[in-house]
Amino acid sequence: MAWQQDIPREYLALSADELDRRIRKARAALGAKLVILGHHYQ
Repeated sequence: MAWQQDIPREYLALSADELDRRIRKARAALGAKLVILGHHYQ
C-alpha cells in the first residue's frame, strides 16, 4: 500500500516564486547529494 506524508501547511501558503527560491537554495547547499523524485501523469 502506498503512503505519502501530508505537505506541511506552511508550504501550502507559499507562492510559486518562494517555493522555487527555497528549492534553488536547497540545491545549492546540497549539490550533487540532492535528488528530487517526481512523476508525471498524462
